[in-house]
Amino acid sequence: ASVALAATSAHATTYAAGPAPLARGEYFHTYATTFDPKLKNRPGAPKLFFGRESVPSSFETWFDSSAHGRMLMSNGTPTLKYSPMVSRDEQGNIGGISSGGTLQPGTTRAESLMYANSVNVLAWPAGGAAFQRAWVRTKPEYEKSYDGRLGGSQSAAARQRSIWGATYRQLAALPAAGAPLAAGVADLVGSPDRLGAPSFALPTGANGETAATRRQEERLYTAVALLTSAPMSDRQRTAVFHWLAAQPGARVTPRTRDHTQRPGTRVTFDLIHDRRVPARTVTAPQLVAEARAAGVTGLPDTTSTESWQVEAHREYRRFVLSVVVDPRSGALLESYGNASTSHSVKVPEVTYAPTRGTGPRKYTFRVSNGGGSTTFALGSMLWGVQERATSIVPRTPVCGRVARVCR
Repeated sequence: ASVALAATSAHATTYAAGPAPLARGEYFHTYATTFDPKLKNRPGAPKLFFGRESVPSSFETWFDSSAHGRMLMSNGTPTLKYSPMVSRDEQGNIGGISSGGTLQPGTTRAESLMYANSVNVLAWPAGGAAFQRAWVRTKPEYEKSYDGRLGGSQSAAARQRSIWGATYRQLAALPAAGAPLAAGVADLVGSPDRLGAPSFALPTGANGETAATRRQEERLYTAVALLTSAPMSDRQRTAVFHWLAAQPGARVTPRTRDHTQRPGTRVTFDLIHDRRVPARTVTAPQLVAEARAAGVTGLPDTTSTESWQVEAHREYRRFVLSVVVDPRSGALLESYGNASTSHSVKVPEVTYAPTRGTGPRKYTFRVSNGGGSTTFALGSMLWGVQERATSIVPRTPVCGRVARVCR
């Protein structure tokens, strides 16, 4: 059964209730559009880049229990007055597209998505090879800019983890309710261990990052992925929300509204590390020792005699994560996340190269670039559909106008 949630905007939500396992021939379908949460720097703090939405975009997925399905992304246009500028090679093939600028007065968000500048389709069909097709809006309509096989050899389980936050087998094994469900959710969100992600630089305590804080952030990211995209029952989804609300640093705001004024309950994390660091000399063995003290295990001794002079500087990192959920059904309405770090000076890091299989990691040293900041963003999304479906029928606006660009 589907539960339609009342909304005060046209961006309504549909959520499919019922047990987690998907039936044969059934997809879990999600649709979301971007928004700008308008995060601001704190007074007196280093300037961090949180990202700004220039034009609206949409994101839509359908995946079955075997990770077969489709992903559909569109980027809106800033204006209906002209098509985006494209670059071409000597054979006339499209090589690139201009970013297009920001949404212009006179063009609504609905029109921007209806006349999207670009559409990207990624598909993993049950009876054929995975493929990607990309389209660009040109005069008079759309022109295909890419059509080919998807590279890589990602397994079905890995694809499910990247989209849903867990494998289908893990989701199907979740208890239905009560204390067993709460314990199952805690185990599920605690399973990731991507200690070096996203930069493959290991934590050394700098910027407040330790193995424990990295793992906790990964747990929070996993919980958001489960809320946004995983085929779970209403009770299971609500249990994930309750786990999130119980984590250290969580601020719960009941009876609030999302970006489109839909009523819900918000859980927010806004965690800041701010520390003054004096000038010092750091040796390679000292850096290894600091990584071990920060909780990194399996790091071998080093024979390197390298050393680095580090200027006095201010460490500053801000981690922001927020979700709004309809407390009646557990349906997710809004989500955004951002982790930004200021890099005022060059600092040495211990890094590792990702390896295949169970072989030992290869550790090296490097010096980060000074100046500016780095940002890891989950994106800012308004969720409009979370439902079971037996066929692929896009909600993406441009698909209703030019169906061929969404196949």
